[in-house]
Amino acid sequence: MEKSLIPVVDWTVVETKSYLQKLEFDDKRIALLCDENKINGKCLLSLNDTDFAIEPISHLNLRDRKCFYIACKFLQKENL
Repeated sequence: MEKSLIPVVDWTVVETKSYLQKLEFDDKRIALLCDENKINGKCLLSLNDTDFAIEPISHLNLRDRKCFYIACKFLQKENL
């Protein structure tokens, strides 16, 4: 995955949406995560395993939830 010029911790909802689009999440899932729930870079870096079992992430289908989990863990590993 390519590095952003903006540190993940400083990503706005817009940068987070762009990242999820690059990961090929569909617009409905991105709207749920970013538009409705305002997930930004700080949120991505602070998500824990419990968060993936509760709303809004639990509303993702299994494939999207697993892909989102892997993406978050990658970002956390690279940025914490």
